Amino acid sequence: MKKNYLHTIFNTKLLQLYLLFLFVTVSHAQVVLESEIKITDLGLHFNGSKIGGSDPDNGNPEAYDFFFGRNISAHGDAVKTYKEYVFMTWYRGGKLDRHMMLSRYNTITGTLATIEFPHRHTGFQNRWWIGESHNTIAVGISPLDGTIHLLYDMHAYSPTKPSDGSLAQDYFRYSYSIKDAASLPDDEFTLDKFVKNSNGGYKHLRMPGVAPQSEFLALTYPKFFQNDLGDLLMFMREGGNNNGMYKFIKYDANTGTWGNFIDFNSLNARRQPGIEHNWGLYGDIKYVNGKIRIGFQRRLADNNDKYMYQNGVYYAYSDDQTGATEWKNHRGEPFSLPLFDADKIKVMNPEIM
Repeated sequence: MKKNYLHTIFNTKLLQLYLLFLFVTVSHAQVVLESEIKITDLGLHFNGSKIGGSDPDNGNPEAYDFFFGRNISAHGDAVKTYKEYVFMTWYRGGKLDRHMMLSRYNTITGTLATIEFPHRHTGFQNRWWIGESHNTIAVGISPLDGTIHLLYDMHAYSPTKPSDGSLAQDYFRYSYSIKDAASLPDDEFTLDKFVKNSNGGYKHLRMPGVAPQSEFLALTYPKFFQNDLGDLLMFMREGGNNNGMYKFIKYDANTGTWGNFIDFNSLNARRQPGIEHNWGLYGDIKYVNGKIRIGFQRRLADNNDKYMYQNGVYYAYSDDQTGATEWKNHRGEPFSLPLFDADKIKVMNPEIM
């Protein structure tokens, strides 16, 4: 049995981004590099020092300081395939540039087309001189209408975060294309194929559809996935590290709009009877073999917990391709959403092993 895998790699300092096409022979567990395509040697990388969130600019355009980690380009949900194309998101460096980029590689012709967006990485809580590794760029392609969707540069922002209100009209960042833009010829794969907002820009404060604006607050870690019907879905985390929830939403290619969010779990779970602590989750939602599946570790809001950060293994799946119903734990026992008690889907916990 043979499988093809697509990966990205990056080299630090002046960041170089590559697409790697790997050929895997499963029966012998052999991995062979088929080809390597260089996307750019100008990927944004935080090559300076780790500093505090309120520290001033170091005054050096060649040294980009950061708050969390060094890597932001070729990170997160940055690579997707559609037909003969491979899409990749990245930020262009250096420190004074920071523009959001979308590259498309044609695996048949070997050509590369890249779009530069007006948006520039805004840094830690809108301090552009402090790099923020959480603020990755996710890309999704709807196979039903050929639209491109981008979510980017967010870390739980809201009208009041940061507290100075500087992102009050810029806390959610979404761009999307016209229909069939994903497969346009290289010379037509251009910025003007993305839908403008009311101010003439390409950044939208919400996803068009029925979900109210209040659903687009305090979101982090965007990721897109698809089911067997070709529906494009997206999920993000709302809230913080130890009081957060996953929520997902489905795109309707017939209308070009998004539906309502479905909350997998809930914020402020300790308000429910029998639950002692709030909790957050670190993991993923994917559609695999006919089911929507979620796996994560829990980060408990308990300062006396044995593990400082997340621990345990939690898993659930839905037989409903939309994820709205039919959720079960690994033993096949049903439960309803939102989930308040993570122990209902616990597989194991190393703290008690």
